[in-house]
Amino acid sequence: MCGLFAAFSTSKKILIDKENLLDKVNKIMGHRGPDNTGIFINNKKNVLLIHTRLSIQDLSENGNQPFLSQDDSQLIYNGEIYNAKFISNDLDIKNIKSDTNFLSQLLCKNDSSYLKLIEGMYAFVRYCPNQNKIFFGRDYFGEKPLYIFQDDEYTFLFSEIHFLKIAQYFSKINIDLDLESINRFLLYGYRQVFSQDKGISFIRKVREVLPGSFNIFDLNSGSIKIEIINSISKDFYNSKEEEDYSLSAFKEVLFKNITDRSISDVPTGVSLSGGIDSNIITAILCKSNNPPEIAFTLNANDKRYSEVPQAELAASYFGIKHKSVDINDFGISPVENFLRLSSQRKVPFLTLTSFVSWYLANAAKNSGIKVMFSGLGGDEFFSGYYDHFFFRQNNHNISDQEIKDFKENMLPYIRNPILSDFKTAGNAINTFSHHYEDLEERLDILNKDQNFLCPYVGIIPNKSQLRIRMFSEITREIIPIILHEDDINYMNCSVENRSPMLSRGIYLESLKIPEKKLFSNGYQKFPLREIAFELIPEELRLNHRKVGFNYSVWDFINSDIDTIKSLLDLDSLLWDCINKVEFNKKFISKNISEKFLFNIISLQAFLVNFKKDFQ
Repeated sequence: MCGLFAAFSTSKKILIDKENLLDKVNKIMGHRGPDNTGIFINNKKNVLLIHTRLSIQDLSENGNQPFLSQDDSQLIYNGEIYNAKFISNDLDIKNIKSDTNFLSQLLCKNDSSYLKLIEGMYAFVRYCPNQNKIFFGRDYFGEKPLYIFQDDEYTFLFSEIHFLKIAQYFSKINIDLDLESINRFLLYGYRQVFSQDKGISFIRKVREVLPGSFNIFDLNSGSIKIEIINSISKDFYNSKEEEDYSLSAFKEVLFKNITDRSISDVPTGVSLSGGIDSNIITAILCKSNNPPEIAFTLNANDKRYSEVPQAELAASYFGIKHKSVDINDFGISPVENFLRLSSQRKVPFLTLTSFVSWYLANAAKNSGIKVMFSGLGGDEFFSGYYDHFFFRQNNHNISDQEIKDFKENMLPYIRNPILSDFKTAGNAINTFSHHYEDLEERLDILNKDQNFLCPYVGIIPNKSQLRIRMFSEITREIIPIILHEDDINYMNCSVENRSPMLSRGIYLESLKIPEKKLFSNGYQKFPLREIAFELIPEELRLNHRKVGFNYSVWDFINSDIDTIKSLLDLDSLLWDCINKVEFNKKFISKNISEKFLFNIISLQAFLVNFKKDFQ
């Protein structure tokens, strides 16, 4: 993984000294690329490209960037291309020394349709002086970040919000907060911070480049042309379940795509829980030519979230080392570390789970691991959340046996007070009250009336409520959130994060599976369980309880409650949004939902640091 920053203008020069800039770049962007830093400024001084490199494939200087292409264009790129060597002959691409070299030659063909052939994750910016244009794009799922900021004088493209500090060295840009995003986060939490027009952003004028897009900025006119190369939405709308779908064909696609994503010239590790997704990925990776060296699992004191015994069993079964990670063994309290990281990342932690996952990234770094794999995608592709079954109930082809199996084998494990009541949950899910069970509590202490529309189950022709729900999680509510947080956390530790399940091939195959075959014998994600036979321990394959690492908010707070109180006493924009007196009453009495409390703490840390850094 790497860090990107680009600045360009149709009329203004970028007046900055490269030597002085280098030290500033390394301080701001160095964590994303400790192995090399490159800076390019064109002769007209209206285009600046900066790249910091984390070497994963081809550790030589061949992959250093900005990369001079055969047509004299300059390329900066963040990501991994897994199938470069397999498709290079068909594309008449020669002398591949790195995936950077491959992408450079591919883009020089000036045919955006070739990007459809890439299996991988990427964000790139390419300056072509011969055409006087900037080309930039992003992968299918948006695994790799790329933000855009425009004002009257400059356009900036960058990997992290913090990189806007570089823009302030030579421009007078105003970096202001987006109050709508802040209020939406306070009201609905992480599920509604993503918006279709800007992605995840708490800064005005900052938006994410669309996943699967190819963009052209004309340096003569200042216009931007956007072309959608690969679209999850289009694939979903055009998909059709196949009654005669083949499990063996699905297994072949799953194995191939996960195995292809094992490619690396540096040591790799895996985030291993007691769940089927991370276990099946670990099992397949361990059969590849480049198996992970260590499996990492978060150790939680709260028994609701402890998965170390299951993960140790699995690691032993797969024959790899296992490391248990305890956030209380770090040297400073979780609260102190939270504040330290908040000052670095310049965006709020969206969930407590995101914060504690940083400890896995740090443990990987300390163990010499440069690439970490996760199981992201399994729940969203193959129906792994408890509420999915209640959406499934609304399909006419559900059987009485399916309902009976769910009540006996899964319902007893559900702790959510709304979903655990089978009689009323079927209606409650249509208002999403199980996700926003504390909504009234939030509204009570928000200072202003909120006009945001409450989420609802949309209608898409020929698609079931369950499929629509899963599509929303893939494109809006869950996968973009986790990708956003994982990228920041792992790159903070100079470790690349990969989600092998996030393959277009696997996603397309998942859409063929009949909905009724996703559930069987009281299990969700049943096709994965069938494939996992003799691949993972039976104790884990046959476990009905959904597992995934998490942490108690009050355990986190109590690790240093005085520091939390001091943080909440500070003046900030937060208290324009919520009633501080009413909040303090609830906080002192502990009469406040944990999720809402964490949102408030996270926003306060972000807002206090934002004022210091940007205003």
